[in-house]
Amino acid sequence: MPSRIIVVSNAGPAKFNQSGDATLSAGGVVTALSGLGSVMGGFTWVQAPATPAEFGMAARGNSTSLGQIRVVLGKLSPEQRAALYTRISNGILVHCALYQEALARPMLSELGGSWDRTWNLFTEGSQAMVQAALEQVLSTSRGTKFGIFFEDYQMVLTPGLARRLLEEHGRDQDVSLQMHIHTTWAGPSHWNVLPAAARADIARGMLGADTLGFHSQRDARNFADCVKQWLPSEARVSGNTVWFSNHTVTLIANPIGIDTREMTSRLASPGGSDAIAQIERKIDGRPHVFAGIGRTDPTKKLDVLLRAFDLYLRNNPERVSASVLLLHLTESRLDVPVYKQHNELLKRLVKEINQRYRAQAGGRDVVEAYYASDPYLHFGLYARYTVLAVPSERDGFALTAVEGPWVNQRDGVLILSTGTGAYELLADSALRFEPGRSLDDEVEQLARLLQQGSEMPQRERANRQKRLRNTIQRHNLAAWLKRRLSVTR
Repeated sequence: MPSRIIVVSNAGPAKFNQSGDATLSAGGVVTALSGLGSVMGGFTWVQAPATPAEFGMAARGNSTSLGQIRVVLGKLSPEQRAALYTRISNGILVHCALYQEALARPMLSELGGSWDRTWNLFTEGSQAMVQAALEQVLSTSRGTKFGIFFEDYQMVLTPGLARRLLEEHGRDQDVSLQMHIHTTWAGPSHWNVLPAAARADIARGMLGADTLGFHSQRDARNFADCVKQWLPSEARVSGNTVWFSNHTVTLIANPIGIDTREMTSRLASPGGSDAIAQIERKIDGRPHVFAGIGRTDPTKKLDVLLRAFDLYLRNNPERVSASVLLLHLTESRLDVPVYKQHNELLKRLVKEINQRYRAQAGGRDVVEAYYASDPYLHFGLYARYTVLAVPSERDGFALTAVEGPWVNQRDGVLILSTGTGAYELLADSALRFEPGRSLDDEVEQLARLLQQGSEMPQRERANRQKRLRNTIQRHNLAAWLKRRLSVTR
């Protein structure tokens, strides 16, 4: 195992104010990797600047420490960062990775004749992130062993850029390069909207790593298929092994977990107790508590959940006053028109459903939708649901599917989409939702599952909950990190 770890990602653990003071930010990747501090006794995190203050700090070479994490800012210009994050990664790559390549076309059309320049800026931004990481390596003596973790789709070029620079400096034997993709990874046909040269660049970049991790075996297979098509004469693929440019790349399925002890501790804290009390007021004594949680992102299919709940109530009018849908929302990418439109759709559906059933429900709202602000409030939702639906069309993992059952105190039933990375892990204990059909079919299917979950006998509910918790404990965050470190030479 290496003596030092460097994490490289677009978003990082530090939020800086105008004075340059830093506070710890929240987020999936940040939460997942913060545990490296206790394992390694501290580590370095390279993140991209995002505000004028951060661009200034990056240019001056400033760094800061947050507990056991030393935070370094990549020296990107605002133009490079816009290309790296807004235009290429969030405007195009994420949609291809999520099987929704049609959503990448507006950005591709917008770029038009400026594509080459934007791709060059994306490459330069990636190079700046790599240089910030390698400065940490090159400041040490030869023989000091490092592991560099490149995180998610924004960093697809960075492993290959890092390998070339390490070889130029004769330090490639001192550093293990590892990448983990936190979204899904679609097969090659979903990336055809990109120019062939860009697809080849992505494959060469990712294959700079020694180990490439995904949340599911399906995603690893899809990436292998991409390599076969994009680099037919440069790479050789056999199962989960790729031979490329005189080194071997191992593809692994390593589903992320949660910090089960931390989740339990936070639930028992004053913040957790207050969250439960707030949710109990929203439930208002109703026995059938359905729940959904997620970003206002079309791929999360929370609109399907709302329509399915509406159909469930129409099919069961006697349950209107005894049922409530808790919807915990986080607004997402509202600068992208399709996301903004979807956010408005969710608001409209909530309003229409509440108006339709308010009289039957005794003047109460049957949908309690709220936008995330209190960092503890989702603990209350998790603790009190009787049926949790995770109907995402595609999701790299869907942490909700493990957080909810771990925290839940009511033997709640989990409805889980086959499009999530978590499905491979939890399939034997969850009710199966299959996305990708017509909207009407999806709504009818999910409505049936809501009814099945609400009517499930108590013994079966308890048995499923027990199996879920056992699986979640075996595949917790510590196990995920342990496996990542175990494949780092």
